[in-house]
Order: sequence, then structure tokens, then C-alpha cells
Amino acid sequence: MYVDSGKFQLNSKNNYMVLENYTGDISFNSEEITFLKGKSSKVFVNGIPIEPKTKSTLKTEVEKFVYSSLIVEKEVVIKKLTYTASGKINLNDGKNIFNIENEEISLEDFVGNLKIENDKITLGGYVKKLNIKGVSGISVSS
Repeated sequence: MYVDSGKFQLNSKNNYMVLENYTGDISFNSEEITFLKGKSSKVFVNGIPIEPKTKSTLKTEVEKFVYSSLIVEKEVVIKKLTYTASGKINLNDGKNIFNIENEEISLEDFVGNLKIENDKITLGGYVKKLNIKGVSGISVSS
């Protein structure tokens, strides 16, 4: 993990990080953050705060960070996301509920909150386009 010009060696398997006001790119799968590069106003690594000394932001870069939970709040923007899932999809504040079983979900232009924990993805926000491929065969656009 790199924060500005400093490298942080994360040897333990129980590491955690908090990025405040992060803007940038992130790629991840169900087990690890494979790439993260952007800027943050403040970074906490295992509870230790790192603040910018001269600028208002810190350059932040991470490769291969294994996580057990990933929470992104306050207007995360996802241009496109495709994954296979089972569970419930709740649209329009509960007006439309879809039960899916091992179906492919595609989202486009999502803005909101993201939480991944215990192999469960929770999204709360707005989406421009939603497609469900499989038994349900649903397509919703706003």
C-alpha cells in the first residue's frame, strides 16, 4: 500500500484501512481489492491516521488487498457492474421486489452505497439500467 510517497508493508492478515473522501478507481473481486488508485483527504491504516502535510489530498494506491468486508459510502459511482447472484432485488422503495436464483445481474450508471460482507452484496442508491438474465429475464431502465 502506498500513501503519498510512503510505502506501508501490511504483513498481518487482519489489516484494515479507511479512506476519507476518496476519489479514483477501484477494481475488486469477491476476495480482494485487485487495484485501487486515487486521492483521499485522510487515510487510516490499522487505526493510524495519515494526513496530508502540504496538499489537501493524499495519493493512495493499493494492489492485492484481501478483505472480509468492503463498505463504500456517500455516492459511489459504478459505470458498469456484472455478477451472478441469488437473493432479492428491491426497487422503488419496495414497490418492486424480484427474487432471483443464480442469475446474472448487470447494472449501468449506479450511484449510491456499496457493501460487500459475508459473500453478500448490498447496493443502495439509484441505477439507470438493470438487467437480470436467467429465469427472471427482467430489464429496467430509468
